[in-house]
Amino acid sequence: MRKFTLVLLIIVFSQLTASAIERRSEQFPTEFGYLALPLPYIIPGAG
Repeated sequence: MRKFTLVLLIIVFSQLTASAIERRSEQFPTEFGYLALPLPYIIPGAG
């Protein structure tokens, strides 16, 4: 019974560490400002 409890605790703790919070930023943001073609106007101060 003690081995079963130990194995159960190990499984529970390994699942908790495996489902950690994702801290990376998105590689492809879903903003509408990113387009495949450049916009047909000039932004002042953007060089």
